[in-house]
Amino acid sequence: VMKHLQKTITSFSFSFWFFTLKNASSFPCFIIAESRGFHVARTYVGSFMTALEMAGVSLTLLQVDEELLILLDSDTTAVAWSKPVRMSVTRQKRQRVVPQECCKEEEPEPAKVPSSPHMRLILECVCSKMLSLQEQLNELDRAAGDGDCGNTHAQAAIAIQNWLDAKPLPQQPSQLFSSLAKLLLEKMGGSSGALYGLFLTAAAQPLRTDDDLAAWSLAMDAGINAIMRYGGAVPGDRTMLDSLWAAAKELKALKTPKADLMQVLSKAVNKAEAAAESTKNMEASAGRASYISSDHLEQPDPGAVATAAILRAVLEGLQAKP
Repeated sequence: VMKHLQKTITSFSFSFWFFTLKNASSFPCFIIAESRGFHVARTYVGSFMTALEMAGVSLTLLQVDEELLILLDSDTTAVAWSKPVRMSVTRQKRQRVVPQECCKEEEPEPAKVPSSPHMRLILECVCSKMLSLQEQLNELDRAAGDGDCGNTHAQAAIAIQNWLDAKPLPQQPSQLFSSLAKLLLEKMGGSSGALYGLFLTAAAQPLRTDDDLAAWSLAMDAGINAIMRYGGAVPGDRTMLDSLWAAAKELKALKTPKADLMQVLSKAVNKAEAAAESTKNMEASAGRASYISSDHLEQPDPGAVATAAILRAVLEGLQAKP
């Protein structure tokens, strides 16, 4: 992370927050900062946020100006707010020239067939499903995570609902997926927002030039591969991937001639739900749950349950009349 920041941050002042978790010492945080040669206005190191089942460090970066520095330096009686380490900041302004072409968003090629009129109804079904499962997902997440899985999915649902009310749907499936990816990355929050964003961004690619049934199977595979590549999890790790992987295996039947969409999708949803339920018997190897003893993991993984529920909502949306 710091190597990347060294290459990209050159033109403004900033302050660092290093968060130590559990019993991690503060000294490594100072060593890391010094070894990277960062020129920062303020450095804060301490246990601002703790976790009983984790050990490690996290990094927060804040762009600052004179007004913010005054506020940050103000006296406080908060016990956990440590005094900052003040450092000199160069006033020499440096600029980085960014080629215009890297800022241009690549326009996807139109698919041969416009998106289905069911798309809006499907999204509405997904949102309703996520809102109805908010407390159930939170309860599942309390045993192995932050207890907010339902909240993040509900937050995403509300963002999608507001988006549907404010804008017309993109006409092409690839454009719809790309738009949803950006929305979830911005509004959903948490690791779920990042993972869904990755999935949708990758899934949009096979739909750029075609959206026949085979392309939808390829889209599912592309999304799963993106999560595996960047998220580091694999099927069997007790994550959302377990539901997606089970569904994807059934969706491969869409590549056969004259495949029955509803029949294949119904089987895929059933497999996803069964896979989600089976995660309660798995030992977590990825995600926050991997820091928890398997003795405490007696319920299904909330991420797997959520993705299976989303697939169920998609099926219900297709079965309903627009």
